Amino acid sequence: MKKIFSKYWYAQSPPLNFDLKMKITTFLLFICMFQIHAETYSQKKKFNFNLKEVSVKEVLNKIESVSDFKFFVNTSEIDVSRKVTTLETKNETIDKVLSKLFKGTSIGYEIFNKQIILKTDNSNLINSIKNKGIAQKKIVIGKVSDKSGMPLAGVTVLVSGTKLGTYTDFDGKFKLELPPNSEKLMFSFVGFTTKEISLSDFTNLNNLEITLSEGMDSLEEVVVVGYGTQKRSEVSSAISSIEGEPLRNNLGNQTSFDRGLGGLVKGVFVTQGSGEPGTGVDIIIRGITSPFSGGNNNPLFVIDGVPFLTDPVYNAGGFTGALNVQNANPLQNINPEDIESIDVLKDASATAIYGSRGTNGVIIVNTKRGKKGEKSNVTFSSRVMFSTPVNTPDYLSTEEWKDNIDLMFRNSVDQLNNGSGYSPFYVQSYFRDWATVTRNSDGSYTYGGLNEDNYDDVNTNWVDEVYRNTAVSLQNNLSITGGTEKTTFTLSLGYLDQEGLLGKDEYDQYNTRFNLEHQINNYLKAGFTGSFSYSKNQSGHQNINGWLNTGILNFRPDVPVYDENGLLNRIENWYYGSTRIVPNPVGLTTLHDKQQKNFTNLGSAFLEAEVLKDLVVRADVNAARFTNSTSEFTPVSKVGTALSNGTILGTSYLSKLQTENSNVIVNLSANYNTTINDVHNIEALLGSAWDRNWVYRSTAGYRGFPDDDVLINASYAQEARPGSEAQFERGINSIFSRFSYNFDQKYFLTLNFRTDRSSRFGPGNQRGYFPSAAASWNITKESFMENIKPLSNLRLRAGYGRTGSNNIGDFAYLQFFNVASRDAGLYAGEQAVGLSGTLPNKEVKWETTDELNIGLDFSLFNYRVTGSVDWYDRKTRGALMKGFYPLESGATNYIQNFADVSNSGLEIDLNVDIFREKDFGWSVGFNYAHNDNVLDKLNTDGLTTSESFYFEEGRPVFHFKGYKTDGIFQEQSEIDALNNASPDGTYYSSLTSPGDLKYVDINGDGEITRDGDYVYLGASQPDFFGGFNTSIRYKNFQIGANFVYSVGGMTQITDASVIGFGQPHQNILREFTDSWTPDNRDARYPRTLVYGNFDNSTPSSDFKFDDTSYLRFQALQFQYSLPNSILNKLSLNKLAFTVTGNNLFTITDFRGVDPSSTGPAASRFARFTSGPYPISQTWSLGLNLNF
Repeated sequence: MKKIFSKYWYAQSPPLNFDLKMKITTFLLFICMFQIHAETYSQKKKFNFNLKEVSVKEVLNKIESVSDFKFFVNTSEIDVSRKVTTLETKNETIDKVLSKLFKGTSIGYEIFNKQIILKTDNSNLINSIKNKGIAQKKIVIGKVSDKSGMPLAGVTVLVSGTKLGTYTDFDGKFKLELPPNSEKLMFSFVGFTTKEISLSDFTNLNNLEITLSEGMDSLEEVVVVGYGTQKRSEVSSAISSIEGEPLRNNLGNQTSFDRGLGGLVKGVFVTQGSGEPGTGVDIIIRGITSPFSGGNNNPLFVIDGVPFLTDPVYNAGGFTGALNVQNANPLQNINPEDIESIDVLKDASATAIYGSRGTNGVIIVNTKRGKKGEKSNVTFSSRVMFSTPVNTPDYLSTEEWKDNIDLMFRNSVDQLNNGSGYSPFYVQSYFRDWATVTRNSDGSYTYGGLNEDNYDDVNTNWVDEVYRNTAVSLQNNLSITGGTEKTTFTLSLGYLDQEGLLGKDEYDQYNTRFNLEHQINNYLKAGFTGSFSYSKNQSGHQNINGWLNTGILNFRPDVPVYDENGLLNRIENWYYGSTRIVPNPVGLTTLHDKQQKNFTNLGSAFLEAEVLKDLVVRADVNAARFTNSTSEFTPVSKVGTALSNGTILGTSYLSKLQTENSNVIVNLSANYNTTINDVHNIEALLGSAWDRNWVYRSTAGYRGFPDDDVLINASYAQEARPGSEAQFERGINSIFSRFSYNFDQKYFLTLNFRTDRSSRFGPGNQRGYFPSAAASWNITKESFMENIKPLSNLRLRAGYGRTGSNNIGDFAYLQFFNVASRDAGLYAGEQAVGLSGTLPNKEVKWETTDELNIGLDFSLFNYRVTGSVDWYDRKTRGALMKGFYPLESGATNYIQNFADVSNSGLEIDLNVDIFREKDFGWSVGFNYAHNDNVLDKLNTDGLTTSESFYFEEGRPVFHFKGYKTDGIFQEQSEIDALNNASPDGTYYSSLTSPGDLKYVDINGDGEITRDGDYVYLGASQPDFFGGFNTSIRYKNFQIGANFVYSVGGMTQITDASVIGFGQPHQNILREFTDSWTPDNRDARYPRTLVYGNFDNSTPSSDFKFDDTSYLRFQALQFQYSLPNSILNKLSLNKLAFTVTGNNLFTITDFRGVDPSSTGPAASRFARFTSGPYPISQTWSLGLNLNF
């Protein structure tokens, strides 16, 4: 019911100057006019009820909910709480329904324009109306805009205190018929401050102009949580949100949306290991919980309710061993233009309802959808992007390179004459190809300079030859949204044509998505969302990430790209006693024919029914299917490995990979949501989930083809190589629940519980239990806060919960068997069957993480200043990893719960609206995150020698050990003094000479040993990280900027090894020419040698590690929108032009290509840098059209 009141209502219209007869006549005529229309509707509208034990109020509410009738009641005369034993009607009119309802009572009724007034026999209501005049119908007409004057579509307009309302159309206009006694209207829209107006403040209700302000009241924004939504003001957990627009501005030419999260969401650390099109990133939320091989530290992604698997056991990333075929990133196929907003659930009180999938956080992606009452809305956007590689390596020219080789051999001959270093074999077989070195009769050597016959005069810059000067990309998107009062829809199409930075790299992508929701009747709602994406990634190289610089671009510069016949040049290279062919960089990056084709299908459907008042039952089915097909042809010109009479020894190779990953989740849930006495707000959720995942993977290899260009299908191969085929299936059955209560929007309590049963564990260990609780206190609701005017909002939050991980292979508790292949697999002439290298463990169980989170949200000065602070403490117990058996056991490893890991930290974000005017606005934002990671407990029996070097109790995971250095030895006398003081006569090595690194004797025993002087150097994770941004708006112009920073953390610079381990056939970075000589004693680097001082330059030391701190200007955007005066003439709603720059500059002391390519990833190798596929600086021109 819209209005049940305790005193009479009548229109407050000015009195008419009529006599009594005229008043009565006018009144009767007025009644008759309305009665004609009312009788028409009342005769057409029929009701079917079968109600038992209900109150009169409930019956009236029921009538209102299924018709246009509205009731007005004097509750001081009519008892609406009276119980009705039975009310049964079959296709009957309102008259018959009301006659049955009030049979045997003194209650009657009158109909006025679908408005029904209930009265008693002695009611004064009608007489009051006769005396005062009938209530005249009021209609209010208006328009809602933002501060810039842009109309807002889909704004909810409600009569305050009622559910009566409407929505603005695409022009921001609305029209609403007001019920009697309406005093105020409420305007609300996501991302804008809710505004209430008093109708008495307006003289003309036919031309209201309403302006909403952005971002002042974010507390009313809806946040998506597990299996539901909550208002921001009701959230007690650590949840961060971001709109789609700043995310898209952060991407540059990269279209995988996860790349844009860095610096925008507090506590989310993004490591982009490669700038290659189609590749993904590592995302760490609140530290590493699974540090060991195969550990999964990536969050769960939920796209429109459909989970995306990032489980390494099934992950579509990585390699397939010898085939060297890289898979693709499934998140790449989600079009960023479709994203409305992203909610990041971080603490266990929010993620526990996702159970085993929520340990590393949950990133919920909400796509754009139509709005009720919205006219069809067409949006077209297009942008063209121009990308150039950033921080490309600076290698030496030919003359500079020769000068460095000359120095390298000069130092090496000095080393020979000092009585240590190289064997005669090296000198005779290797030195002679590059320089003139003569052995004297007394055994000494004389250096005669470079052998000029082995050098050419050309100067080839391989960086320029391999990279595109400018990679041009084009992206187009089209979307159509709309809705009626009962149906909403969205259709979007997207296309991307992207050039990579290397010559043959091309990436094409097609996206489409459709969403439809329909309110079938007052009790039943249904919806469907479907999306399809196809992408094709073509390149001319194998996976080169990690060795682009040290394996390709450092090719000697004196070799022309092509020989006199126009063929790609190759060179012979003596390498440890053999001669091999080294193809040039252009060949390495163009001769392959590699194609990846990816298909992604997502679908979800739901049916929702309000079976009882406040009780909604929902069933939904979510399905995802990701298919990757990769084919890579390696021509013989690439794989040739040696020379024999001018003949290349090698063969062409074709490798194929097929991966299919399917996931189906069925959820059944019931949600009860009610309010008692206007202050007790209760919500209860109970549901179950059925989750199944199927993975299929096959590999095949073929070699020996007639040519490198035409006959390269598998059918032309001389030999089919052994392939592989694997199929996995796993499942989780779950029960989940949530109970939420708040008292008067002041005190909040949320309890979650989930239990998962996983097929990966054995009997007795399959089920995991994941409870959580969160509470919050809205302090500003307290009476003692009323006089603190500057404080708009103050909210204290606390939460505690448990999540888990089942990140191991399937059925780890069972023994697997392998069927051996080829001749080695035969036993007594029969195919042999043997045990798998991984033995079963029936005791392996869930890895669990408990987390405590305490947070504070605040807003000041009418929400001009908003922010939050969160402190957390996470304890991971029983981290899953492989343990290793002794080799004599015949097995290699088994799965066990081996380690405990802790993460604790602090997160802060702050946003300030400095100016908030109609024509001018300026806002700034800042976020900060710090995480302490400690390996609390470790069973070292489960570690390999290599892993024990990186993991130690009491230290961060992925830390580094090595020697400390104290500069470079300048004089031989200093070395001799240390050797003389050493117990065995050698401080470090007999090869140590002036120009070598000076290692520090940490334990003071007079000698450098690994056991005594290898110390903790640092960790890969940063000390703190985050971002800051600013946005300035002036009339139709807007400019925005975003910066990303990371402070602390370190990584190994593997290129630094070339100083003490030089290879003449390779070029070096200009950075390394600052090496020690007697004339350059202040050099940064030690002396350079030819395959030289292995003992001094190769050990791990702080010399080889760099601080990875950086500040990056990530994004800059200019936008101009045409004013409404022009748009109206063009019949457009919006026409905006944008210029966006990404990755504009980076301030860092890091010597590698990109400091953001390092970080606390799940693999220790991600911390090294020897040439990742570079990221790019991108400028784009864009257009956004809406009509």
